[in-house]
Amino acid sequence: MRVLLLGGSGQLGRELRPRLARRGVVLDPTRAELDLAEVDRLPQRLRDLAPELIVNAAADTDVAGAESAVERAETLNAVVPGLLGEVAAELGSRVLHVSTDYVFGGPRDRHWREDDPPSPLNVYGRTKLAGERALASFGAAHVVLRTSWLYSAEGPSFLQTVLRLAEERDELTMVSDQRGTPTSVGALAAIVEAVLDRADELFTREGLILHASCAGDTTWHGFAEAIVEETRARGRSLRVERIRPITSAELGGGVTRPEYSVLDLGRLRERLGHEPPPWREALRAVLER
Repeated sequence: MRVLLLGGSGQLGRELRPRLARRGVVLDPTRAELDLAEVDRLPQRLRDLAPELIVNAAADTDVAGAESAVERAETLNAVVPGLLGEVAAELGSRVLHVSTDYVFGGPRDRHWREDDPPSPLNVYGRTKLAGERALASFGAAHVVLRTSWLYSAEGPSFLQTVLRLAEERDELTMVSDQRGTPTSVGALAAIVEAVLDRADELFTREGLILHASCAGDTTWHGFAEAIVEETRARGRSLRVERIRPITSAELGGGVTRPEYSVLDLGRLRERLGHEPPPWREALRAVLER
């Protein structure tokens, strides 16, 4: 099988590459070889590569930056998935597309299900939702995985930021009124593998959306506290003495984020028979690595 991995240099792409290599030939072009922003050239380049499966782990994930760089977010998050769907429909290929919990927004008294009406609050969420819909519009066989609060041990992520600041400062401030589920790239990659194991059943022209995160939920403040506690439990010395909770309003930043974006995992468990790890268990696994 010829697998085209987009976003191979990102945190999820690095985790997926060796797993996909066990399934076939992985095409993992550099940006110089395949620039997704060059949308006029992209369809023909995809036809030339002729993949049987496209795994799209590429996106503009700069939530704050997207508010001012709207055109870039629209291109990478909305236009590109549509082009993938168009060419995949021509080639008879499958597309596995990674999306986000930020397609939802606002207060909530239960977890978000796949069939709940989306309600994005910012440019990032709106463009990612537009990408889901653009992909689906061409009738290519596809699966969309909505994930949340993705992080890894390598490269820029919330985990790395907290550890760096915890070594430099006595006190940190973290938002305590946004609730979601930290998801390690390893946990998400395991879900990708579970989907591919049942590809003939799950990839259809109508498409399938699955919520794909770790289990449980917390706040950014709670996540930061867990990172510090688990890191110290492994013998690493950190300078930080206190992590002070603050509100989103106190943080500012000019971008509205969901107060509650916890994803319901019932369909994932039912369709895949897959049980994601609790988020703190996944954090421990990352820190052990």
